[in-house]
Amino acid sequence: NATARVNFSTPGLPDAVAQVSVPAGESRNPSATWKLAAGNHTVNVTISDIRPYDSNSSDDRATTSLVVLARPDLVMAAVVASNSRPYAGLNVTIQARVNNTGDREASGVVSFYDGPPVSGVLLGSKNITVAAHSSSSAYIGWNATGPGDHVLYAVVTDVYPAEANAANNQLDRTVTVRRRPAAPEPGGAIPGFGGLAALAGCAGPAAGPGFSD
Repeated sequence: NATARVNFSTPGLPDAVAQVSVPAGESRNPSATWKLAAGNHTVNVTISDIRPYDSNSSDDRATTSLVVLARPDLVMAAVVASNSRPYAGLNVTIQARVNNTGDREASGVVSFYDGPPVSGVLLGSKNITVAAHSSSSAYIGWNATGPGDHVLYAVVTDVYPAEANAANNQLDRTVTVRRRPAAPEPGGAIPGFGGLAALAGCAGPAAGPGFSD
């Protein structure tokens, strides 16, 4: 058997060392484990302390390059309403735009809520897939009911593969629902007014026969 010390090194991290014993005519695969940041890395491997004596040391070193991809990161970039001040009863399209700032494609579920996700009303959910360094959108239709301000939330969950940061997965948009204008009464009168008859009464008495300047 031959024995040796295998040293693995990469800039910025402690070296890793493995001891190997290799029978004649066979091979072994020592390894090192590091937690590398995303980016480009150079790994150097050196064999030393070889027993018995190694007659050719020219092949006792090797270098390789690694590219470590950043994990996906889905970011809720925008929540947009097709009408931010709709009248009650109108249909509104809600759009959520999701960016992926990572180096890998990722999928997830975009859920829309009227009110905070923990206590609001779920309006709908859509599956979404976003390519690396790209963006995609999810849409739902919402019937604007209940006059007043509605804070609509969009949140992306169930991200796969696991993303780098889940703290940027939620955003909200306020939509103000207005009361519908009162419908005219028969004859064109506006509620609260007397209509054409009342207007005629405001004109005063009509001039009769024999009226002169």
